[in-house]
Amino acid sequence: MENQNTVNSPAKPQPLQPEHDIFTDPALLQETRDPIADFLKKQWRPALIVVVLAFAAIYIRDTLRASHQVGLEASANSFFKAQEALEDFRKAKKTLAELESKPLSKEKEKQLEEEKLRSDASADLALRGDRLKQSTLVLSDALEPYKKLSALINTLAAKERGDVAALKSLASQYSIESITTAKGADRMVAELSALAVARALLDLPDGERQGIDILKALAEQGETVSISAALSLKARELG
Repeated sequence: MENQNTVNSPAKPQPLQPEHDIFTDPALLQETRDPIADFLKKQWRPALIVVVLAFAAIYIRDTLRASHQVGLEASANSFFKAQEALEDFRKAKKTLAELESKPLSKEKEKQLEEEKLRSDASADLALRGDRLKQSTLVLSDALEPYKKLSALINTLAAKERGDVAALKSLASQYSIESITTAKGADRMVAELSALAVARALLDLPDGERQGIDILKALAEQGETVSISAALSLKARELG
């Protein structure tokens, strides 16, 4: 009976063994360790800083490029506006000269109309002159190569305004020594500006001698305007 009970009695449950965690197995970890992952784990902060700095550098570069492009477009716009202002001033000057060249009518009513036209043309010329000064001032702060052209526009504007003081001041800036030492676009603009100044001085009683001297120097040593300077001298002799 005792043996029967022993046979029929259920087996005692064995204590459960802890499951083997393959993710924490030192041997497995040793086999599957990734050196890149280890490096990133230890150096992720410096690596992140490097990445951020790289993106910042790219952003700054692209921003500067975009800003420079915008600046160039604005400078080109300033140059075209200065040209337009110069042409408008010339037209207004011509209109006033034509009105003043005509004798006033003897009829009172027509005479008043003609005087009003002259007055309006004179006011328009003054307005165009102010716009020309403003546009040349803006152009002087433009980016290259448009900034170089501001000297030429200023010279032409002074000539159209009949600004003797400005022309003489500009003439002093265009000595043949300074022109011949300039290079590339700087020299071309300097020669063109000097030629414009010289031609304008020829029409001034106290500027003719200076204008002739500048033209002679340009005819002898100019690279861009030597022929134009020589032709201007010849026309002066024939005139």
